[in-house]
Amino acid sequence: MCFVAENVKGILTLGDGTIIEAIIEDFSEKGYSVFPNLVNAADYGVPQDRWRVILLGFRKDMEINQYKFPEPFSKKIPLCEVLRDIPTPKSEDICSAPFSSRYMSRNRKRQWNEVSYTIPAMSKQVTLHPSSPDMIKLGDDEWKFGENGNTRRFSWQEAAAIQTFPKNMAFHGNLTSKYKQIGNAVPVNLAEVIAKEVYSILSNYRNQREIGGYFGNSN
Repeated sequence: MCFVAENVKGILTLGDGTIIEAIIEDFSEKGYSVFPNLVNAADYGVPQDRWRVILLGFRKDMEINQYKFPEPFSKKIPLCEVLRDIPTPKSEDICSAPFSSRYMSRNRKRQWNEVSYTIPAMSKQVTLHPSSPDMIKLGDDEWKFGENGNTRRFSWQEAAAIQTFPKNMAFHGNLTSKYKQIGNAVPVNLAEVIAKEVYSILSNYRNQREIGGYFGNSN
């Protein structure tokens, strides 16, 4: 009856837009009306800037001809709020791999009163904890770490909190696997918004059918 898909925002411009058009057309041929929505998870209770395309598809016989994603929440959640109850991590819970030239090509730190950068799936690319010294720009695509402090990435537990997983959520595997599981996921709070929206749409559709069936039988 309906489906939900998620992808990075680049899918909208891939092939100058021909890829997303082909996806919509393919689903249309299968009997679905598809609505792509570019959303930032930070607008929906997730403490990170994470732009993603949410594709919602509805079977054409539902007669949903237009769709708009829910309005952003009135407040964004800063890092200080989501990390305040996270215990100091152990060294084995933090990726300590060398920092690549790619990593050092831009600023990787957000402040306590801001939302995080996107939590990635690759452990080496996980951004810095807000307690780290501010990074210093040296030139185009070239930064260095600040001094007088401890520079470190988010631990996997902190990354999971920023992805809005429950505090006691268990992740299995080695450290690289844990970061990957967390970074590849749709943030829980955003998934909840999507699920509630789909539930509401399906409930309204079911109610309309029941009312139509009732009056149809009475006639």
